[in-house]
Amino acid sequence: MRVTALVVTAMLGAAALGVTIAVLPGVHVDGLGAAFGAAWLGAGLMSVGLWVVTAGQDGVVTQHLLRINRRFRASVPRTDEPGLLIVQIDGLSAPPARGAVEAGNLPTLG
Repeated sequence: MRVTALVVTAMLGAAALGVTIAVLPGVHVDGLGAAFGAAWLGAGLMSVGLWVVTAGQDGVVTQHLLRINRRFRASVPRTDEPGLLIVQIDGLSAPPARGAVEAGNLPTLG
């Protein structure tokens, strides 16, 4: 599943890069393979660059996510309508979950 998502993401990146290059005047790509390679190269360079810039700084990612979240929340209109929150807990095995339900700590799952 993860490999499929990785390949799909890379293909979408290559397609986006191909469209961007097609729009730019005077720039030419020899095909999807070249765009695919350029997308991987760009993603790799961006990852290495971000790692170098943020190395040793624990809160950089958290600060970035909080900043994005503040911008998103400001653009969403307030409402009195009730909503639904779904939380997925990866790595929670059945015995601890069952124990929490039986103890009454997860009333909506019981």
